[in-house]
Amino acid sequence: MSTKRQVSNSEDENDLHFLTTQNEDNCSIKLNQNDQTPGGTKRRKKNVSGTHDSSVQRSLVFIGKERTQKENSVGDIERQNKLNQQQKQNDEINVNYYDQEISLHALHYAVEQQLPPIKINCEPRINNHSQGVLLIKQLFLHIEKDFRQVNKMYKHSLGFEYWFVDKQGNLVCFTREPELYVYLCDIEHYPSSLHSINISPEIPKHLPPQYSVLLKSVSNSISYNDILDDIKSIYPSLFKLEEMNGTRKEQSRHIRMDLKDKHQYDKIINEGVLTLHGQLIEVSEFLAPPRLLICSKCNDPGHIRKNCKFQYDACRRCGQDRWIGEHKDCRIHCHRCESNDHMANDYKCPYIAEYRKKLVLKLKQHPELLPPNVQLFVPSECRQRGGQVSRMITNRSHFEKNLIRDQPYVYNSEGWNSLPQPKGQMPYRHLSQTSITNNNMNNIQMLDEIKKTSSECERLKMEMEKKDAEVKEKLEQQNKHFQQILVVATQLIHQQANMLEQFTKAVNETLSVVQQVINNNDGLKNGGQKEVISSLINTCQSLIHNFNTSHQQHNLQNIQILPLIMNNRIEEMCMPQNMVIHNG
Repeated sequence: MSTKRQVSNSEDENDLHFLTTQNEDNCSIKLNQNDQTPGGTKRRKKNVSGTHDSSVQRSLVFIGKERTQKENSVGDIERQNKLNQQQKQNDEINVNYYDQEISLHALHYAVEQQLPPIKINCEPRINNHSQGVLLIKQLFLHIEKDFRQVNKMYKHSLGFEYWFVDKQGNLVCFTREPELYVYLCDIEHYPSSLHSINISPEIPKHLPPQYSVLLKSVSNSISYNDILDDIKSIYPSLFKLEEMNGTRKEQSRHIRMDLKDKHQYDKIINEGVLTLHGQLIEVSEFLAPPRLLICSKCNDPGHIRKNCKFQYDACRRCGQDRWIGEHKDCRIHCHRCESNDHMANDYKCPYIAEYRKKLVLKLKQHPELLPPNVQLFVPSECRQRGGQVSRMITNRSHFEKNLIRDQPYVYNSEGWNSLPQPKGQMPYRHLSQTSITNNNMNNIQMLDEIKKTSSECERLKMEMEKKDAEVKEKLEQQNKHFQQILVVATQLIHQQANMLEQFTKAVNETLSVVQQVINNNDGLKNGGQKEVISSLINTCQSLIHNFNTSHQQHNLQNIQILPLIMNNRIEEMCMPQNMVIHNG
């Protein structure tokens, strides 16, 4: 608008200059006419010059008044004029951007399926990179076992693509794996603290499109709370249920549903329908639309802040410099289309809508830019009217390459002789159409059989995995039980050995006392009795020695043999019944 105002002011000045020049030309014409009349030439010349001077003077006075008013207005709103001048320069810059074609950077950004960052708040805050390394390592050690059980087909190592510590001392992590991203979107999978640091993740608004389904044309008579209760009872892994903006009609609307369990997602997609309040609701996979690359400085699409030539950081609400004044509750005014009903980065803006259409058209012309596993949804306002209406953009070249690569046999018409015409009344064309129809029916039946077989194999696989887990759990419990028995038996053996050792010690002490008593009474006894007593003492000592030796050998044998017996018994219990070998 500032450019338009400047153009209008310049047009007014041109009109004023034209009027002044026209007055001067009229005066000169009158002067020339009066010069041709004799007798009275001087008087008429004087009158004409006076008229000319007065008209020029009035024009100059008029111009002077205009200039005075402009100078006063500039003096009153000097800051506003400065902003207008900046806005004029920005408009000229934006016009250059508007005329440019869509950049390759914008096309790559539109098809890029990068997952949002995972932000983990830390209390107390992280001060250096080494603390973040220890925290992330401990986090993956904590979640790895449960993550492998939930995602049994995931064979990669756990880790982020990259991460950093922000200014607030929190972790900001990025990953390209949808399984890891969805797992970390559940707050129950996080520990309360790691290395004496309390952590709390910020849960995102939505899951990736690979885990989102679209419920089409849900009746408005079914309330949101009723839908939420029914779906929670059927699908416990529900992450979020949200009505899509812009899809509400008089009788129905579309609803987006995010599921954390991949098996439940595949189940609902394969079924294709969902029952709500006795009504069959059509279900399809959710396709994300192309993303718009919008500058954070000027709020224009197609470039980033690094390449922006805007003079100041424009507020997306009012369009003014957001570093001047408060811009939390400022009035909404788009600085591109001068509208007061939307912000500068809103899809309601005519320029944003037009840029979006051009972007979709460019992607349709170059589908090879899309990754092989990505499909983009084309919004209704960006679809071309007339002819075949495409609702999605896919990389057809990659799809055709896969078809050619997976094709088992290529028919060659020259390799076989042509068959003769049939002799019946039915024309050959009708026969070919019938055979084609039969082949199609057979293919459909084969596909149904393949799906049934695949589902049955999947069911059997899940049952086998469940039984395998139960057997492993029982074996672990039995191992723990036998280990406890072995520990108890070992303790009993040690206790028995200690008791026998104490008993032997007591017997030895008793015999030593008896021997001393006998020695003291040697003088009171005759020689024959002395020999008898000494022989008895020798006999007792030999018996004690033999008892100690045999007892020690027996204890050593028990200590060595009992663990071997227990280990063999444990191995026999762990082995299958048909593999147990009994000796003897």
